[in-house]
Amino acid sequence: IVQARAEVNEEILLRAAERLLEIIGEAATNCSAEFKSRYPAIDWVGIAGLRVVLAHHYHRTQPELIWRFASVDAPLLGARLRH
Repeated sequence: IVQARAEVNEEILLRAAERLLEIIGEAATNCSAEFKSRYPAIDWVGIAGLRVVLAHHYHRTQPELIWRFASVDAPLLGARLRH
């Protein structure tokens, strides 16, 4: 039972991370060109592309990449936007 609960919790966290990355991708899509031009080092096309994959091709996603995007790339994005 403990193992099953851990697997369910991990699945819930993975789906939550995917959803948050979708939201970030949607926000990136809706940012103005002027805003994006202030942050040329950010891969706006890649962020939007990730959203498309997550929203429409979810069967192709790899959990280890989702975790990396959520735990490494998203915090870096936030840090870049704050400076």
